Amino acid sequence: MTTPLTTLTRAQKAAAILVAMGKPSASRLLKFFKQEELKALIEGARLLRTIPQSDLERIVAEFDAESTSDAGPLT
Repeated sequence: MTTPLTTLTRAQKAAAILVAMGKPSASRLLKFFKQEELKALIEGARLLRTIPQSDLERIVAEFDAESTSDAGPLT
C-alpha cells in the first residue's frame, strides 16, 4: 500500500528522506536533531507506507526549497 504524497506530514517526509539516504548517512544527520524532532521523526516513520520514487523525488525537491527558506521544526 502506498501513502499519498498530499497526506504526508513534514515529519513523515523527513523520515522518508532519511530512510532513502541509508543508515550511514542518516545516522550522521540524526545527531543534530533535537529530542522533540527525533520523536516526530520516529512517529512519522512508524506511520509511513511505501512511497513511489516519483513522490520521493518531489519530497526531496520540497525539502531543498524549504531548507533555503529556513522553514523551522518538523512539527
